[in-house]
Amino acid sequence: MVPTKPLPAERMLSFIEETETAVMLLDEGIRIIEAHNGIRDRRIVGLLLTGQGFERFLKLTRAQIVLSRSGNFPSVATVKVWGHRLLDLLDATLDELANDDSFTARPAIRDDLKSLRKDTRFRALFTILDEFATGGRYHNLDVLLDGRSMAHHPIRRWDEYEMELFREDPIWIQRMKGDPAAFSDAWYPHLAAAQTRMLQRAARALARAWTLGPAQEPGKRLTGVIGRFLFLTDDRLSHCPERS
Repeated sequence: MVPTKPLPAERMLSFIEETETAVMLLDEGIRIIEAHNGIRDRRIVGLLLTGQGFERFLKLTRAQIVLSRSGNFPSVATVKVWGHRLLDLLDATLDELANDDSFTARPAIRDDLKSLRKDTRFRALFTILDEFATGGRYHNLDVLLDGRSMAHHPIRRWDEYEMELFREDPIWIQRMKGDPAAFSDAWYPHLAAAQTRMLQRAARALARAWTLGPAQEPGKRLTGVIGRFLFLTDDRLSHCPERS
């Protein structure tokens, strides 16, 4: 790790504000996804906020890794080359984190990173965010203007994903047939918990890189900003904490 100089005040302020923005977007987006109960559908807003939050958080994390290894932040031109594909940004960041032996020596860190790389349900969920971030968010506008869209309808893709989760356990089909009202009361909290767990685990893994991994400078100074995800324990991953 290359020693780095303290950031000038103006750049540090921008770093703090950008980090706050990323964390707020992620927090609000995940809360909307967690709150979905099949009645008032705000998932499109949750997708928009969560996708934006992850893009910013991933780029901030990777930029700090570049700083730790070269002594300088990447240029704007370099970050533009990284693009907006969330899966590409995620995998490139995971590759960088995997190269830090002291970071990956911790079993809890290894488990989180392995989950982000190997968990097919998380990867499918992140693929929807990826598609939404790179075109899906304009699906309805494209159809309005041109009569068609090259991107998938984001909520239909989301519904398909939820149906895959539904089919994984036969008990949900039995409950739906036996008592639809009781099924809804149980299904939506189960669904919200599963999605929240995966998204918060991804955010936590990135946050830990800011204090324990190769993104420590100047990330470790912002523990209070990223603490929303940094201090999540495994038993709290399924639910958003109370707002402070």
